Amino acid sequence: MKRSFLNLGLLFLVLSVLSCNRGEEGAAQVAREFLTQYLKPNHIEAAALCTPQLAEELISSLKGVDSLEEGVKESIRSKTAEIVIEILNSNRLPGKDSVEVDYRVLIPGFPNNENRLLIVKIDDQWRVAALGKW
Repeated sequence: MKRSFLNLGLLFLVLSVLSCNRGEEGAAQVAREFLTQYLKPNHIEAAALCTPQLAEELISSLKGVDSLEEGVKESIRSKTAEIVIEILNSNRLPGKDSVEVDYRVLIPGFPNNENRLLIVKIDDQWRVAALGKW
């Protein structure tokens, strides 16, 4: 009897750990996709991966990109094609459906800076809630 309770408890612990890891992996996937779209710059696609508030801020801040000349846009697209995104780690915040994702963007000829995204779960979907260090 004690052994079956111990086994049941062990099974619950393993399933809990696996579910936490899947959550962090899902958040890291959203972070990678967001950064890919954000840096292209495909701001509409990037905004679709954000919380409503951040999406609104992102779209309004990137409106200037649409008004650039086509040659400038093409230059941006060619430079961003060389970008490599490295997800360094993801850490679930205690007691929350939130994950901090640390990343590095590697751009040939530019210094590589580490930065962070805050990813939150809204209606069972991971969404980017904040950019930068906080």
